[in-house]
Amino acid sequence: MALPCAHAFVEKFKGERLIAVIDPSQKALLERSNLPFEIWAFDKKKDRKALTLKLKTEKIDSVYILTNSVGSYLPYWKARVKNRFGFGGKWTRHLLTQPANRNWLKEPQGERWVKLIDPTLTTIDVQPLLNLQKIPSLKPHLLLFPGAKYGPSKQWDAKSYSDIIQLAFDSNWEVSLYGTKDETDIGIEIQNNLNKELNMNFGTHNLKALMEHIEAIPNPLCLANDSGAMHLMSACGVPTLGLYFSTSAQNTPPAFGTYKVLEADIACRPCYKRTCPLEHYQCREKIELQTVWEQLKSLSLK
Repeated sequence: MALPCAHAFVEKFKGERLIAVIDPSQKALLERSNLPFEIWAFDKKKDRKALTLKLKTEKIDSVYILTNSVGSYLPYWKARVKNRFGFGGKWTRHLLTQPANRNWLKEPQGERWVKLIDPTLTTIDVQPLLNLQKIPSLKPHLLLFPGAKYGPSKQWDAKSYSDIIQLAFDSNWEVSLYGTKDETDIGIEIQNNLNKELNMNFGTHNLKALMEHIEAIPNPLCLANDSGAMHLMSACGVPTLGLYFSTSAQNTPPAFGTYKVLEADIACRPCYKRTCPLEHYQCREKIELQTVWEQLKSLSLK
C-alpha cells in the first residue's frame, strides 16, 4: 500500500537525498521498485536505539511517518528530527510537529498516505513489481494465501478454500498454496479435504525468493484474505481477488494493480477484531463459493 506514497515522495523531492526506513524483511520489495531511495533497514523493535543514533549522526531534518505505534515514533522524537509529518494515533500524534489533516483519514489508506506527501497529487503511475508470464495456451495457476497474520477473523475457512480448489482442479487449473511456517496447519487442513496432492509452500520463501518464484509461474492468479499477501500480489501485477471479513475494503483496498474484492454482507462488520467478538464467524458464510469462483474466472481473463 505504501508504494504509491513512495512514488509521490520521489516526485515531490526530486534531486534531494531520499531515505526509506523499513523493516529488513521488506528490503527486497523496495529494491524491486527501482526507486532512488537510500535504504535503512531497521527492525522496529530491536533497532530503535541504533536508528535514533543514525538519525542524530546523519542530521536528518525531516521525516514522514506512516505507522502509528509509539515505538516506531520514538526514534524520530528522541533524535529531535525537526520536521515530523504524519497522521499519528491517539497518542503518537502528539509526537508530530506537522500533523496531517484528520479528514484525510476517511480516504483509503494508500490514498491518504499520498495526500500526506502532496495533497495536490491526483494520479500516481505505479508499475507492477514483476514481469509476469502470460501464455494464452496455458490454464491459470491459482495462488492461494489462506492465512492472515492479524487473526482468524480475517480468514476464510479451510473447507471453503478446499471447495474453491476443487473447482479449479475440475477446470484443469494449477493450484499452489503459500503462507508462513505458522500457517502450515491451515494448509494441512485444506489438503485433508482434497484427494489430489497440493503444491504446499509454507515457510519456504522469504520475500525476495517468493517474488522470484512467482515471476517464473505462467498465468498466475491470486486468491487471498485481506492480508499482506493480497497487497503484495496485487503490487506484483498478479490479478488478485481479496476477501474481506472483519475488515473493510473501503479502508484498506490494494493501492494499485489488477484486483477485485468481495466483502461479507453482515451487520456486525467491519468489527476489526482479531477474533470474532460474537464467536460465530458468520461473516465467513456470507461470501458464497460460486461468487468467488465467478470472480476468479473473470480475473483470469485480465
